[in-house]
Amino acid sequence: MLAVVLAADEASLHRNSWREGHAGRNPRAIAYLNALKAWGYTPTHVEELVISAGPPRSPSRG
Repeated sequence: MLAVVLAADEASLHRNSWREGHAGRNPRAIAYLNALKAWGYTPTHVEELVISAGPPRSPSRG
């Protein structure tokens, strides 16, 4: 079920958040990627650029 929720959340993010690093205008993208990273996902180079674009940090949940 978590996979379905995460897929829906990712699908709702604007594609330019990934391509052009516009995450500063989209804190949801930053929070989403930070949560995935906290859960053990290894972000791509582009995803790291999105993460570094803004401050929102998602608390890790085990």
